Amino acid sequence: MYRIIQLSDVHFGTVNPQVLNALVHAVRQLSPALCVVSGDITQRATRREFVAANAFLKTLPSPVLCIPGNHDIPLFALWARFMNPYGRYRRYLHKDVEPLFETGAAIVIGVNTSTPFRHKRGIVTDAQIRRVEQLAQDNSARKSVLVVAHHPFHVLDPADQEQLVENHEAAIRAWSAAGVDLILGGHIHMPFVHPLIKSYPDLANPMLVVQGGTTTSLRVRRHIPNSLNVVDLYPEKKIHITTWTYQPRDGSHPNRFMCVEKDLWKTS
Repeated sequence: MYRIIQLSDVHFGTVNPQVLNALVHAVRQLSPALCVVSGDITQRATRREFVAANAFLKTLPSPVLCIPGNHDIPLFALWARFMNPYGRYRRYLHKDVEPLFETGAAIVIGVNTSTPFRHKRGIVTDAQIRRVEQLAQDNSARKSVLVVAHHPFHVLDPADQEQLVENHEAAIRAWSAAGVDLILGGHIHMPFVHPLIKSYPDLANPMLVVQGGTTTSLRVRRHIPNSLNVVDLYPEKKIHITTWTYQPRDGSHPNRFMCVEKDLWKTS
């Protein structure tokens, strides 16, 4: 079994310190082989926030694959936003905004859907679609193929429709045909797992959208608690997904993350 933990929308600058402390303990307990962070690592892309994020990511007990979100681009510093939008991200977190991580069990592909020309909504370009398509098609060993992006490729609440990444349907159809198994995303602070075959019955192959909530930020939405996702990969492309949410201290236990969502299996 190969375990991946998905953190998302950690938003350093608006972090709940009690949740962050519980997260550190949860990650140690879960012992992932890889941590992915699906964007919005900072709140306002300030130097101080990136330094804090860097310090935290270094404490994680496994390799980290992260991609930027719209909050990781300076908002008010217009020169930096348009002339060097990922300067601080590259300096403090990772030089590559579309990293690739491959092991014996999985191919994990980072896709940067953020853009300095939009405040919230993102885009996946034709070139990005082709890159993922090619990497998935070259998967002769039939490893699990995961795409990590920030903006959602599917939403459940009609109110979130305007947050869908532009060009999402073209990407879904191309990546399904190429053999992608999961698309991990964030942005809307709402965790869920959705089999895309329910929305696109004619897809060439099954594919799941795995949305992360906000893992550590005080900026929770719709009273949904902070959360993380655990993705366990097994042979023959069996995938086991659970969602863990933050539970504040009460009389019976300390602050901690607990598994609360029903497990879901996907077999190609």
